Amino acid sequence: MANTDKVLLAESDDKLTIVIETALKKAGYDVVTFNDPDKLVAELSAESMDFCVIIIDMPNASIPTLALSSSIAEILEDVPQILIVSSSDDEERAKSLLPVKKVLKKPFGVKDLVSAVHVIAGREVEEKNVVVRGGSTTAREKTSYSKKILVVDDAMIILKSAKLILERAGFNVITAEDGKKALLKVVSENPDLVITDIMMPGKDGFELLKDIKNNPKTKDIPVIMLTAKGYKEDILKAVSLNASDYIVKPFSPKLLVDRVKKVLKLD
Repeated sequence: MANTDKVLLAESDDKLTIVIETALKKAGYDVVTFNDPDKLVAELSAESMDFCVIIIDMPNASIPTLALSSSIAEILEDVPQILIVSSSDDEERAKSLLPVKKVLKKPFGVKDLVSAVHVIAGREVEEKNVVVRGGSTTAREKTSYSKKILVVDDAMIILKSAKLILERAGFNVITAEDGKKALLKVVSENPDLVITDIMMPGKDGFELLKDIKNNPKTKDIPVIMLTAKGYKEDILKAVSLNASDYIVKPFSPKLLVDRVKKVLKLD
């Protein structure tokens, strides 16, 4: 009997695999992925595996790819397949030769794919619609970045606000309430960017910046300094200590995200 929580995803494009796998996992599914068709068939033949849906990407619905889908269908005969194809011709060929439940043609919305899985598994979960074009993605509602950002501030309202803003923008955010804790996280977490307040008890932002830049293992991590309005000397000192940028408080969400993207060269 099929496991209603497990999805098999066979996709050779690593980027596309990550996008689909992430969306399905967020929807509560256990996802098993394969990028080698021959290995996939061999492992399925050797082991008894239960799935609720099989998703196979068919960049061109040629005889070999159709044979792959047919072989999997024979091994897991009770499990419905969803095929991803690149053209209308591939779509028609797949529909005419294979007993598939759903065929999606690129570009397609991940929301559509997840919805199709929900129908087969008997679920209904709302997902954000991410458009997939081959191996690349563009988010209509939210873009996810792999970048990790450490935000440091002793004022909880600033810390929580910056964390929320950056997470909504798609970043992975960790926090620290002072310079000492922040330095430990810089070493252990290896963030892609540090955003730190200047005025903090104990180790302040300038001392944290110096420690980061004086350590050969962390010296290349960019640092954005948060400075109070009107403190021009803080800005000049931050620049002299090799800070990558500075933001004057209070700041708008757009300004914060724009500066982060600029420093991380995401624009």
